[in-house]
Amino acid sequence: MPVDPGEGEALAERLRAAGVEVIARRYAGMVHGFAGLPQITPAATQAIDELAGEIRGSLA
Repeated sequence: MPVDPGEGEALAERLRAAGVEVIARRYAGMVHGFAGLPQITPAATQAIDELAGEIRGSLA
């Protein structure tokens, strides 16, 4: 069953409305779980690098 790409944005908006700090990114054309496939797409490496940067920044 295809996933509505707007579901993630809707969830992020509900979390923001509840006072949760949220960073939401969309990687166009990627399938669910793509970040585990860096050998297949450079977008996975980009996503992992961005996530790691956010984690490092939050722990600094």
